[in-house]
Amino acid sequence: MVDCISYFLGKKMSILIYIFPALFDALAAQALFVNSLRIAKTGAPDLVITGLWAAWSVVYVLICFAMSRLLTERNAARCVYISCILFFLSGIGNLFGNSAVSIYLWSIMVAIACGFFFPPFQVFMKKVDRGGNKHVSYSTGLYTFSWSVGFAVGPWISGFLMETGHYGWKLAFKGGAGVAVLGGILLWFFDKFILQNNNRHVNSSFLHTDGIEVEKKSLPDLAWLGWVGATAGLMAISIIRGIFPALGEKELHLPESVQGNVFFLLSIVQAITGLAMVSSRRWMYNPRWVGLFGFIGACGLFLFAVGKCSYSFYVAASLFGIYSGSFYFYFVFHSLIHPEKAPFYVSINETLVGVMGFAAPLIAGGISQTTGSYGLTFLFGLVVVCIVTIFQVVIHYRLS
Repeated sequence: MVDCISYFLGKKMSILIYIFPALFDALAAQALFVNSLRIAKTGAPDLVITGLWAAWSVVYVLICFAMSRLLTERNAARCVYISCILFFLSGIGNLFGNSAVSIYLWSIMVAIACGFFFPPFQVFMKKVDRGGNKHVSYSTGLYTFSWSVGFAVGPWISGFLMETGHYGWKLAFKGGAGVAVLGGILLWFFDKFILQNNNRHVNSSFLHTDGIEVEKKSLPDLAWLGWVGATAGLMAISIIRGIFPALGEKELHLPESVQGNVFFLLSIVQAITGLAMVSSRRWMYNPRWVGLFGFIGACGLFLFAVGKCSYSFYVAASLFGIYSGSFYFYFVFHSLIHPEKAPFYVSINETLVGVMGFAAPLIAGGISQTTGSYGLTFLFGLVVVCIVTIFQVVIHYRLS
């Protein structure tokens, strides 16, 4: 009976593996969004607010660096189990203590949980989908869609919960702890029924994907260029996530729900962009497309710099979401297209996410605090995106 269930689920339901990034990114985004607002409400300096992302990122970098040395296909699932436990503990822990120190400490636990989830999950999802005769674009597009939806839903729901009362944020963390338990149960389900089936049928699946494997080997290894592009994109998106709560709370006095809507739009457009790229094969090597996406991102950052009302930020978030969806897809695609290097490459990816998540908020907080202008901070991100996009376009033209 178990074999029959495993076979059916492995063939029909492997796509549901992509619910995990949505669940756990929602938890991470919720925790950082709510805790940023909690600190902002105390009237803390900008560097203290943006420093929350920096502290999260330092720990995340260290965990991801360790994963680059330790992660294998055999231990990927166990690492994700550990992340479920840590997300649960952080959700409960955030209910206690309102000081900046306690908020920082529990946010650091969220960073550890993220480090045990995202690099291992990218390896785990490839194991689950191995029997499906799918191009890397399929996994990359669905992965980008899934975790982006999570980043959209987390702050969006939390923004409304925080307006329900003085302790509305506690409802968000209680719900987060429950989601972590649900994630652990779902992981056991996939590990028990779906992954076992795919391991049983991996040899026959490889015979059908041989053409895809040959195509992968013929493509240039551009993971390094993905890292260069991601440096700009991650810098810009970290500036938005670190600075916008301070701008909305301290200068524009935007309601929490409006701020949640901005992050929701950014991430949901990013998700739709990733999903639209599921069948992509060649744009990741085309300089015109790379340049176009960079231009759209620059337009979004410009609107963040000059915007004054909620609708201008909604447009800015939507434009930037198109750019972020494309660069995340580009970033992950070039790391997974060469499977023999994928475990190492995805760990480097997540390490870079952490490094930029550390550097960008500190730079952003320093610029805004020194100049007294949030607009200049967004313009700094715009300049970085433009410079790196031009570099990518030049490299692609030379390769073509």
